[in-house]
Amino acid sequence: MLKKEMAAEMKRLDADLRSQIAQLGKGKKATKGDLGEPAAAADDDNDADEAASGPRNRGNDEDSEAGDGNADDEKRARQRREQATYEDDDDEEEEEMGEYRDEELEAEFADDKEEEDSTPKAKNLVSKSFQNRVKNVANSFQLNFPQAVSFHFNEMQCTFQLDFASDMPKLLLVGIIERTCRATVIREIPGITDCFQIKEDGKRGEQPVIKLTTNGSNFRGLWEFIADSEEAIIEDDNVYSNDIYAILKTYGVEMAREAILREMGGVFGTYKIQVDRRHLELIADYMTFEGGYKPFNRKGISTNSSPLLKASYETTAAFLSDATLHGDFDDLSTPSGNIVLGRPNQTGTGVFDVRMPVESAR
Repeated sequence: MLKKEMAAEMKRLDADLRSQIAQLGKGKKATKGDLGEPAAAADDDNDADEAASGPRNRGNDEDSEAGDGNADDEKRARQRREQATYEDDDDEEEEEMGEYRDEELEAEFADDKEEEDSTPKAKNLVSKSFQNRVKNVANSFQLNFPQAVSFHFNEMQCTFQLDFASDMPKLLLVGIIERTCRATVIREIPGITDCFQIKEDGKRGEQPVIKLTTNGSNFRGLWEFIADSEEAIIEDDNVYSNDIYAILKTYGVEMAREAILREMGGVFGTYKIQVDRRHLELIADYMTFEGGYKPFNRKGISTNSSPLLKASYETTAAFLSDATLHGDFDDLSTPSGNIVLGRPNQTGTGVFDVRMPVESAR
């Protein structure tokens, strides 16, 4: 990728240089005004010459137009010859630089999928394997990049040295490196677009905790990434997402319910508001009791069959009008329907009656 960007930049510089060379020696024809004579006098002389020449100038104009047409044809032919020469030079440059082999570099960075033991001996083997891979990549980089002189890589940075001829146009490598880094993908997880590192203060006397926050979620892709890694850089027990639907599809409805409770508790906790957990559990249960996940708003309430329950939540007139138009009825099986009519709920102690036998008076 870096080689391609540098080749493209060299072509652009070469094209700019050729265009500048082509413009050398070309300029506007000097007029009398440019030579220092008064502009008014020059205009009077031109008018007099035009009046005196008459039809003769028209004939000269026609001849000059024909001459201009021939000059334009010659200019186009010259431009075509220059373009053909430029394309031949580009082909020669590509042949000299050699074919860019992406497969070799990618193969060097491919992950070793063999399982490694967690013993110190295994760690030493991993370190040696890493050094060998770096050495192979350095050799491949210098082999595929004729201008490369040295290549060094460690866990923190990568440095390399390039040597160019003195007659080569000046290259701004900073922009080339930035474009190359943006266009290069070392490894990715589908569904995750960005990743940010966050440091959180640990407990007293402990090191700060480093966490990764991402845009997007993909639990299965993250599991594969953890399983394929030679070293444990992510703790799979602490993976969490605020994507309730993704948790529902991956872990099930119970985990989705717990995630809803955690998110609601986090919202109230930010403002130091204490809410009894039973209230939050009631909301989470209503959102997930059907085995799925539905919103806790008027759209989610509208799926209920009780018109009085829907009317007691929001938009009372709208729900009652809709129930009247469609002939809906309420069987008073919900607490809200009974409360609206002033009846005891058919739940808890309202399910049954308590009676006491009384002896009849004699």
